[in-house]
Amino acid sequence: MRYYKEHATEFEMIATGGCYGAMGLDTTKFRYKLFNISRNNQDFYYKYKVAKFIFKQNENGRHLKYALTEISPFIFHFDLSKTTIVNSILEYLITFDDIHNFWLPIEEYRKLFREEFLNTRLPLENIDLNNLFYQKADYPKCMDLNSRINARKRIDILTKNKSYPETVKENVKIFDDYLTLCEENNVRSIIFHPPLHEAFMRYFNREALNEFYTLLGEVLKKHPSAVFFDGWKLKGLSSDEYYSDVDHMNINYAAKFSTILNDFIENLEKG
Repeated sequence: MRYYKEHATEFEMIATGGCYGAMGLDTTKFRYKLFNISRNNQDFYYKYKVAKFIFKQNENGRHLKYALTEISPFIFHFDLSKTTIVNSILEYLITFDDIHNFWLPIEEYRKLFREEFLNTRLPLENIDLNNLFYQKADYPKCMDLNSRINARKRIDILTKNKSYPETVKENVKIFDDYLTLCEENNVRSIIFHPPLHEAFMRYFNREALNEFYTLLGEVLKKHPSAVFFDGWKLKGLSSDEYYSDVDHMNINYAAKFSTILNDFIENLEKG
């Protein structure tokens, strides 16, 4: 966020999202310069927090044209602060001094860490804008047999017995606020669902998927300028060679998908 604050005028697009957005976008393939602040486990709440920060840096220049937002088929049921992923929550505590619905009061959370740690400032030199959090190197270049064998287990971990109506209600409201924020800043929203391996699509619960599309449609009806790009409908790109595992694109496919997404945006401009 400090890097963006210092270089805001250079960027015409931003991207928020979770690991699918972080892994699935190649910033070098877009016509407009893209700042991809997608991060593992980024939920709707923190997407919105990031976007508000970024738009604030653009109040005078209005440099941004597009806001890309990655969403997954289980995103409406996900609240990072209600999970056990404490390291990710800590990142947002340090960045925004905000832990949302985390069970431990923020004052107590701060007591767990030395003040100098919470105020750590990483160097901004030599940042790789196409791999902002240096996570792409951690993923395999090709999906292995073990990932395919465990595909059903992986999907169950993400979705089984995870129905949270109150979280859904809050996330729908936050998503609506996010799109309103983009409109107020004259930034067009491009919401995209990343491509996922055919095994993911085969095993994912149909009822949950239908709910996802219904919720998405209800929000988008209120925001006609926002558009949705559905990566699940891309044909012929769901085999092992394009993925690191059952639900993460590899580097080569990220480049290919980003080219497709860029072409989609350019076609929007042509009308």
